[in-house]
Amino acid sequence: MNVKSITLFIVILGMFFFAQSTAMAGLPGTVAEKAVETVKSSGEDSEKRPLAVIRRFAPDVLVRHLSGDAWKSAETAQSLFAADSLITGESGFAMVQFMDNSVVRLRPNSLLVLDGEVKGPDNVVSRLTLEAGEILTTVTGRNSTKEVSTSSTVAAVRGTEFTTRVDENGSTTIIGLSGEVTVRPLNSEQSYTILTGNRIDVQEDGMTVSESDVTPEELERIRQSFEPEEPDYREVEFRFINDEGEVETIILRFRKTGDE
Repeated sequence: MNVKSITLFIVILGMFFFAQSTAMAGLPGTVAEKAVETVKSSGEDSEKRPLAVIRRFAPDVLVRHLSGDAWKSAETAQSLFAADSLITGESGFAMVQFMDNSVVRLRPNSLLVLDGEVKGPDNVVSRLTLEAGEILTTVTGRNSTKEVSTSSTVAAVRGTEFTTRVDENGSTTIIGLSGEVTVRPLNSEQSYTILTGNRIDVQEDGMTVSESDVTPEELERIRQSFEPEEPDYREVEFRFINDEGEVETIILRFRKTGDE
């Protein structure tokens, strides 16, 4: 096999594995960004505009457009509308970008329901219901509001960043990463203000509340936990003799499949 044949083989093989990894993990910063800009510039009525698009994801992530529809695999730059739901599997992560550039990240084993409306490029009213799992919400729109509800709390925010977790027993934990979050337990008349490094736990009864603080080191660990782990790769070594009669080695890395 001459050098040209080796080069052509490597290019084709590389394109194949790149296509596989792209299909699995999405294309951050390219297709999804264009999708957001296209929606922003469209003349659709607010009722027809999507609330957000899937910026990127790692398998497994499923989407359901209406409560009666079947769950389907997520797609990069997929539009999400009011009443849509996302669910992440045991290894699933998802990053959802709203029309005001606010972002919600979902960790594995999470179920999120979207609602709200788009009033303008920087004015998106979003009502998110976290049924299970954990999300990181980053609100950036100047006039936008985000409301995150669980079975025991409602958190309302503007221009801030916080996490929300729903445990198996129905309790809710909210941690402020930056800015200010107003938390109201569903069965209590009292509201709580969460600042950077504050944590509030609301029991499933929607009344029992405990407050505590989180260290800067723990806050950083929490942020990192919302980034998917690097996928496992397998290395394949190719050796060949070049035109000068010398042995050369090329190592290719590609994502492992579930059967390997």
